Formats: sequence, C-alpha cells, structure tokens
Amino acid sequence: MLIAKPLYMAKRKYDDFRRIWCHKFKVDLGIDTPISFADKLKYYRLGFPAEDYYRFKLKTNDYHDYISYRERWRLEDINGRFASILGEKVLFERLFGSFVRVPHVNCWVKNGSCIDMDAGKTVDILPILNEKGKLIAKPTRSWGGGNGLHSLAFDGQKYSIDGKERTPDQLRSSVCSWEGSIIVDYACQAEYAKKIFPETTNSIRVITGQHQNGEIEVLLSFHRFGSKRSLPADNISSGGLFSLVDLETGTLGPAKTLFDPDRFHSIHPDTGEQIEGVQITDWEKIKAKLLHAHHCFPCYTFLAWDVVATDSGDPYILEINRGSDLGIQMIKPQRNEKLGQFMREYGLLDKW
Repeated sequence: MLIAKPLYMAKRKYDDFRRIWCHKFKVDLGIDTPISFADKLKYYRLGFPAEDYYRFKLKTNDYHDYISYRERWRLEDINGRFASILGEKVLFERLFGSFVRVPHVNCWVKNGSCIDMDAGKTVDILPILNEKGKLIAKPTRSWGGGNGLHSLAFDGQKYSIDGKERTPDQLRSSVCSWEGSIIVDYACQAEYAKKIFPETTNSIRVITGQHQNGEIEVLLSFHRFGSKRSLPADNISSGGLFSLVDLETGTLGPAKTLFDPDRFHSIHPDTGEQIEGVQITDWEKIKAKLLHAHHCFPCYTFLAWDVVATDSGDPYILEINRGSDLGIQMIKPQRNEKLGQFMREYGLLDKW
C-alpha cells in the first residue's frame, strides 16, 4: 500500500502532463498554435493545453470564465465503477435499449467474420444490407474524430462504402477486416438536420446531470453537423460544425468549427442552408425521454448522450459518453453556466 499510492500519483501526474502539455491538434485540421513558452507553461498549470489557448482566445479572454481541460477530465471519474460500462458500445443496445430507441446491432466483426449477436452464429453482411439499404459500421472502442466509422449502402443495384462504389466481394472483405466493429442500423434523421447537411448523420450532444439532492436536469446541449471536411461523420475534431442549443426552446444558435474560432456560421458553409434559428424537431420529447432514462439509471451522476432527432418524434440514441469535449466554449464559456455550477457542486473545479 505504501508503494502503490506513490506509483498511482506518479501515473496521474504523467497522464496530466501528456494530456495537457503534449496535447496537439488533429493533423488533418492543419492548425499551428501561436503560443509562447511562458504562456504555455502558465496555462498548463491552470489546466489548459495550447489548443484551448487558441480555441478560447485566452490571450484576450479571461480564463476564469472557462472550464479547463484538466477539470473536464475529472468528469470521466464522476460515475465511479459504472463509468467504464458506457464505453462498451457492443453492450449499449442490450443495456439501454429497453429505455430508449437505439439502432439495432446486426452483427459484430470478430476473427474475420460477422457474428449475429442474437443468434450467436456467423452471417453474411450482404443479405442484411440488401434488406435495409444502409448500415453503419463503428468500432466498439472509439478514440474520437470519427475514426473507424463507415457508411455501407445498397441502392438496389450498386454497393458502396462511404459513398465509393464496391463490388459485393470487396464490400464483404472490407467489413470482415474491421475487427472489433459492430454493424448497426442507420438512424434516419429529421428533415431539418438532413437539409442542413445530408451526407452525414447530424447528432445532438445532450448532457444530463444528477445533483446531490437527486434532481436530474439537462445541463448543456449542442448540435453537430458534418461537413465536406469531416466526412463520413459529423465529428467536431475532424472539421464538423457545432451550434449551441437553447435548452428551453430547442433553437440553434450560429455555428463554429474548431479550426476557425473567430468565425460564426449562420448558414452551413457547404450547403448554404440555414442553421441559426432552426428548431430541433420535438425537442421537449427528446428532453423528457433522456431525463426519464437517466432516472432509470440512478447509479449515473453524469451522462453525455448522442441523439438523432427524427420526424416521428422518437429519437435515436447513438451512444452515451462518460465525458464530453467542451469545445462549445468557443461559442459560450461554461464555467458560470449550468454545467460549471454542477461541476462546482461536486468539487470538480479548481479554486483559482
């Protein structure tokens, strides 16, 4: 015990150094962060990597208004021993599918084969795709940025992966090479989201938190939209757009991208479709479903839901995350908003 604690603390300090001091932008965004060594050291001590210095324009903005990267990582541990379950996408449908609408898992890729998880036997992906027309492949353990995400399609004549035509054998071979991936049903999004950017599934991040008195509320929400740069996904870290959602009305504000923190987008730069002022379909129903589901899992203090709104009023829940990126602070700092107040309640914020 006397040896274990120092080793544990040393590992935590190394992880902190690696995540903050050594943190770099994704290469495909092509960003060179202008920051002096003195400022980098100053903000490292405060918990902000150079990326956040650029994102939040800390050269001129007051860092006291922002939740730091170090503080955000503390949310990863707030759910205790139950947190790791949220990362197991292969189990997600079976755990939460009775409480919310979840895309059906058709099969799991293991040892070069597709295994039907309901029947427990090897299956051919082609008949499934022939029947459903469109499927999504995603890794059971994701490291962000949309890595490992693929769209499979069959239009009655041609097969494709991520929009590129493939022969039946090529498609089957590709799918069987994605070891550890699951093949799920495509979540058909609401018309408003499809209109803004039709080439990706455009999801909504909704964060719910359970206060110490047991009350559960929506703390923050933002909408993601794919772009030509982020294909085949809507991921922000790959170049997608994000827009703050008004929690009361479900109305979208202007959008931004990580690689251009100075510019707001009232319309989508690729499609020319309006973003600002657009209403999320059945926003009140979405909130009610998520709050009910969170109440059904009182062991969780913090949940970050990825939601797809539908025209039927019954949203799809793509996954639940144990933490959340807070790049949305490029639009509005969150330290003194609902999320920051929630984190302060649990002692997750530093006292600067």
